[in-house]
Amino acid sequence: MEPTRIREIAVSRWWNGADLSAPLATTGDRTATIVYRGSWSHGLGPDFQQAMVDFGDGHLVVGSIEIHLKTSAWRQHGHHLDPRYNDVILHIVLDDDAAETRRSDGKIVPTAVIRPDPELLAALLDAPVDWNLVGDEVCAEHVTRTEPQAVRAALWQLGDERLGIKVARLSARLEQETPADLLFELIMDGLGYTANRGPMRLLAQRMPVHVIDAMLALTPPSERYELASGLLLGAGGFLPLSPAEAEIIGLQPGDLARAERCWQSRGAPWHGDRLAPTSWERVRIRPANHPLIRLGMAAALLTSTFEGLTAALVSTVKSGEDPIAFLIERSAYGARSGMGRGRAIAIVSSAVLPFLLALAEATDDQQLSEQASIRWEQLEAGEPNRLTRRAMRQVSGDARLGRIGERGMQGLLHLDRTYCEPRRCMECSIAHLALSRRPLSEVAALE
Repeated sequence: MEPTRIREIAVSRWWNGADLSAPLATTGDRTATIVYRGSWSHGLGPDFQQAMVDFGDGHLVVGSIEIHLKTSAWRQHGHHLDPRYNDVILHIVLDDDAAETRRSDGKIVPTAVIRPDPELLAALLDAPVDWNLVGDEVCAEHVTRTEPQAVRAALWQLGDERLGIKVARLSARLEQETPADLLFELIMDGLGYTANRGPMRLLAQRMPVHVIDAMLALTPPSERYELASGLLLGAGGFLPLSPAEAEIIGLQPGDLARAERCWQSRGAPWHGDRLAPTSWERVRIRPANHPLIRLGMAAALLTSTFEGLTAALVSTVKSGEDPIAFLIERSAYGARSGMGRGRAIAIVSSAVLPFLLALAEATDDQQLSEQASIRWEQLEAGEPNRLTRRAMRQVSGDARLGRIGERGMQGLLHLDRTYCEPRRCMECSIAHLALSRRPLSEVAALE
């Protein structure tokens, strides 16, 4: 079938659900690896927005992707005069007729030619989809029962999309922030759970970890934990502690006295910038999630190694060791145990691995990138929560779907927040998977 007999809507439908893992050749002898295909706008501006593309230099470019049958359609549709298309970074066509793709700001956009299966494009064209068939309480229960691996693959892809978005954001932050400070903020955010994420993150921002590390480097090993805990507790607005609070964090009277002295003698830069005690939620949380316990874990992590937390985690992942075990073991102190396995998995998947992948990109560390990617694919599933349970119900109904790992759990979170909650079914890979397994006679909309 000739490209001119295909409508652009069919090509957009194909792009929205296609396997785009292979690099595309573009004009100018470059390649384009699609990290994230973008969100389908359905004609409201550029076709796929907020896409992420690597043009072969290892740096992600974020912008829109426009799809046409021929390259010359860019000018025919007036996009060369429309400022809304000035963020287009890639032009996808079926037929490159050598026309120029120039934005209104003067920038030339690279073009890539794709070769979808003509029969598939014809099916997408001839059978407009009835989107009422998805988006109800359950979307893909039948597919989950008959082709569970296809559903797993879709969830893994969604998890990779979520990871890619995080890596891109962290890459941008690394251009402005110290890596150690950024990682510590991410870990503090994870330690805060839902109730205390805000104050934990704010505390990390007010007390950059590179400053604490400099103080710890000049402190005898026997006093390092008391210094770190004194600084965190003091700047967090908890000092002086009551005996009951000291028991919660696991500080003996002598340890507590030393921590308070450290705050008084070495915490002067933050004496006027403490968090208000009312910043913290202490009542409606489980005892194990009390902010004092979490700050004790943070102090233990900071003082568990002389090379620094960031360097220790980089070394752990590059050597193929388990970062989950690292967080559990290094967050313990004395008789107080470290963080639970579920929380450690959540922090590794949401904070540590995205950070390490962004750092690997910034430093061109191929070994770190490879090992972090391997760890991402092998992560065991963490604890389900309200959002992942809701998304799993939306996907599989009463059918059981196991062995999705943390990569799939992250995919469920991305599915719920990005597609299910705003009802963006037309862009959802699970919806496309469910509809693709129905006969065309069933999914064709009445026109």
